[in-house]
Amino acid sequence: MMIRHRLVRSLLFAAISLSSTQALAATEIGEHFTLSGFGTLAALRTDTDDASYIRESQFNGATDSFDLGTDSNLGVQLIGRANSWLSATVQTLTKRRSSLYGATQVEWLFVKVEPLPRLAIRAGRIATPTFAISDTRNVGYANPWVHAPNEVYASAVVDQLRGGDVTFTHDLADGTIKLTGLTGSNIFTVDIGFGPVEGKQRNVLGFNAVWENDWLTLRAGRLNGDFDIAPLGIYGDTFTFSGVGAIVNRNDWLVQGEYVTRRADKVNREIDAEAWYALVGHRFGSVQPFVSYAAADPKSG
Repeated sequence: MMIRHRLVRSLLFAAISLSSTQALAATEIGEHFTLSGFGTLAALRTDTDDASYIRESQFNGATDSFDLGTDSNLGVQLIGRANSWLSATVQTLTKRRSSLYGATQVEWLFVKVEPLPRLAIRAGRIATPTFAISDTRNVGYANPWVHAPNEVYASAVVDQLRGGDVTFTHDLADGTIKLTGLTGSNIFTVDIGFGPVEGKQRNVLGFNAVWENDWLTLRAGRLNGDFDIAPLGIYGDTFTFSGVGAIVNRNDWLVQGEYVTRRADKVNREIDAEAWYALVGHRFGSVQPFVSYAAADPKSG
């Protein structure tokens, strides 16, 4: 749900991450707690200072000078386990954000109950399963890239929800299928040209389905709900966000892609868009070079 006309859209291919260092650490604290952290330190530049390359809702970004803030982040996560079926998770993430918010925010804060081996229920602030890579989208070492394709991953605006979800996992056709239903609300930011403003999502309902085996992952999902953007006089509009994706990871080859659509009822000219990306990579020992291409097509042009 992004009202953003980026001059930097054409600069995506020119943005080069010159260096990236990624790290992960985990420590057991007593019998019931695990403290872990992750981080990425990356330098980025483009070939012009006429516009800046930004990610998602960032208030500024990289130009033709070295920039450490666009792609760098630092996350800390604490998991507490009362027993085999009850746990709680809190995760903070420090990164460059919209000018409306501080750099460090609580990303996740939820309680998880597993009453049955294949059933999980979460309540609190949770990540929305909007993409093929959602829970680990900020964890650089878990992905082939320093940052996900901005055309696709910036299109949802909101990557967390205040509410709950239910996930059921079952074996299916030599693989495992994971079905998730969710509901909740959230606050998001949009940039309308003269600065960011806040909006609210209400009555959000969604589902996510993921089937995977040793080398193939298939994903489909959809979110819909109501939203308000008071500074723009928008109240009670409806939105949908849908996406499909596939990841093939076999014989040192990595092939993956996603396609997403964003729709609104009343302000469809500003909201409606579609985006996609494709990636092909090959591992040579511990090195995995890849080539990717991404595109976005907003209705507003």
